[in-house]
Amino acid sequence: MIDSQTGGHLWADRYDGSIDNVFELQDEVSAKVVEALSVQLTRGEVDSLRRVHTNNLEAYELFVRARATPYPPVPERIDSALEMFERVIEMDPNFAGGYAGVSFCLCFGGFWAFSDPSDKIAQAYDMAQKAIAADAAFGWSYTALGFALMHRGQWEEAIGAARDAFRRQPNDADAHAFLGMFLGLVGDHAEGLEAIDQAIRLNPQFIFGPYLNQRGQTQVISGDYAGGVKTFEINIGRGGPVGPPSISYGSAAYMGCDRVEEANNLAARMRTEFPDFSVEKWNYLTLISDDSVRQRFSDLMRAAGIP
Repeated sequence: MIDSQTGGHLWADRYDGSIDNVFELQDEVSAKVVEALSVQLTRGEVDSLRRVHTNNLEAYELFVRARATPYPPVPERIDSALEMFERVIEMDPNFAGGYAGVSFCLCFGGFWAFSDPSDKIAQAYDMAQKAIAADAAFGWSYTALGFALMHRGQWEEAIGAARDAFRRQPNDADAHAFLGMFLGLVGDHAEGLEAIDQAIRLNPQFIFGPYLNQRGQTQVISGDYAGGVKTFEINIGRGGPVGPPSISYGSAAYMGCDRVEEANNLAARMRTEFPDFSVEKWNYLTLISDDSVRQRFSDLMRAAGIP
């Protein structure tokens, strides 16, 4: 174990065990880490460390792979992740992760879709509730519920659910990132950006994840176009995805900075690589609670040349 801030060596050990006992081994390693760091845990934290959400190792492995599959967020990857989460449910119907994953993918697909997602969102809401009923301690279920509530225009309840996810799994980068995104959509830009930046600190190597896109979009929504350009260029520089989300906020940010040529180049890329995309059909914009902010974002993209 290395201190990420200083690079200093904190702890190391070697363990041998059977794959059949991997969760027991995980508990043992967790206890040793806590001891090595001289951390004093509360009773709730001790219980959380010992809690196992599934004993089906194959279901858990598939769940972990499925969580990374929707990125970059293009329809075929989102659909693939959805199928994987459905298999997780078949493998372990008592594991909340499968239901939460299905809910998340339905919302995520609706988020970037260009058609009415109402039927999917109704199903996503039900699946999130199933996840919570299966395991009320599983934090990601509340992120999924928050996503469904955002689509339903229940902004306050969505943020409440996202905060519930954070409280249950405070070191889950996604819990921070989606809380931050939801806060940005309702106008709490400073707190939203702080939460997204915490997600990046927790998981800085997740290059193909949405964190930089979420930060850039939040900056554009807040009117910080120079910040949005900087985030876009960081995303490009580290090999992050360039799909409809990043092109959308990138083009708007460049236009907001009067860098018209770069905005036009991104719009041309959108028309070539994603010909089905259009501003008026993009569901993301409907999640912005302030009509004037939504219109400003739309106008910037149209001015850049986004269809």
